[in-house]
Amino acid sequence: MDTKTRLIQQLDQSRQKMRAAQAAMKASAEIYPAWTIKELLAHITGWDDAIIASLCAHAEGREPAMPASRGVDAYNAETVSTRRAFPFQFTC
Repeated sequence: MDTKTRLIQQLDQSRQKMRAAQAAMKASAEIYPAWTIKELLAHITGWDDAIIASLCAHAEGREPAMPASRGVDAYNAETVSTRRAFPFQFTC
């Protein structure tokens, strides 16, 4: 199995585990001081978006953008706030 196929399989397995864990949780459950599970998932998907953009730029021979140019805390706050209206349950 080539590296690309192995990495895709690992990502798919990780996503399945995250979905199973998410299905057993309430969106409003506080898991860290002032952080709900929904906010944690918004945080993770925000960084996933940044990684995907960086990988796409690299694959196209471009310089990746700096997603946290105003600092990590500002980026984290932005990723959570822009996803606040998203539903908690996965739809696909």
